[in-house]
Amino acid sequence: MRAGHSTIAKLLLVCAAAASWPLSAAEIALVLPNSFRAYLLDAAGSHELVPEWTTQARIHLHAAMVDIVERDPQFKAASMPALSDEQRAVLEEHVALFEANAQAAIEMIRVAGVAHKKHERAYSLGSGLAFLAAAGIDKAVLVSGSQTWSTRGRVLSRVLPGALGRHIAPAGASGLLIGYIDTTSGDITWMHAMHPVRGGDVRDADGAVRVLDKLVAQYPDGLIYAQH
Repeated sequence: MRAGHSTIAKLLLVCAAAASWPLSAAEIALVLPNSFRAYLLDAAGSHELVPEWTTQARIHLHAAMVDIVERDPQFKAASMPALSDEQRAVLEEHVALFEANAQAAIEMIRVAGVAHKKHERAYSLGSGLAFLAAAGIDKAVLVSGSQTWSTRGRVLSRVLPGALGRHIAPAGASGLLIGYIDTTSGDITWMHAMHPVRGGDVRDADGAVRVLDKLVAQYPDGLIYAQH
C-alpha cells in the first residue's frame, strides 16, 4: 500500500508540475490592408490599372488572409485599432516598404551562392509599427503584389505570331508577396512569394482563398526568408 501511495503521490506531483508550466500563448496578429494591384494588358502592350478588379482582389485577399490567421492556432486575429491619420499613413508606407524589401530579397536569393543563406539574413522595416505593439498586437501580416490580365486582342496577337514560329512574350506579369512582421522590432520574421500568381483568380473570394492557402502552406519555411 505504501508503494502504491508513493506512486500516486509522484503522479500527482507530476500533474501539478505540468499544470504549472506556462503554455505558449497565441500571438495577436493583425492583417493590414493590402496593396494588391490588378492590371489589364491590351493588344498594344499597354498596362492599365483596373480599379474595379483591384478593389475586388484587395477585398477578397484581405478576407482570405484573416480567415487563415483565424484558423491558425499560433495566432489570434485582431481587429484594426483606432488610428490617427498619421498612423494610417505610416501603415501605408510600411506596406510599400515591405514590398520593396521582399522584392530585394527575391533578387538576392536568385544570386548564385546566396540562396542557402536565406535563413541567416535579417530583414527589418524599422520600429515604425511600434504603435501597433502598444495596442497589444504582436504580428502585422502584410500581403502585396500585382497581377496582369490580357485582353482577347492581346491573346490573339501572341497566338498568331507564335503559329509562325515567332517569339511570344508573356501574357502578363504577376506576383504575390506575404510577410509576418514583429511590431515591436519591425523584423520580418517570415516572407514568402508566388511568381506568377496561380491556383485561383484573386478577384474571386474562393480563388483568393485557394491562392493564399497554397502560399501559406509552407509556413514556417519561407521561399524568401524564414527566421529560425
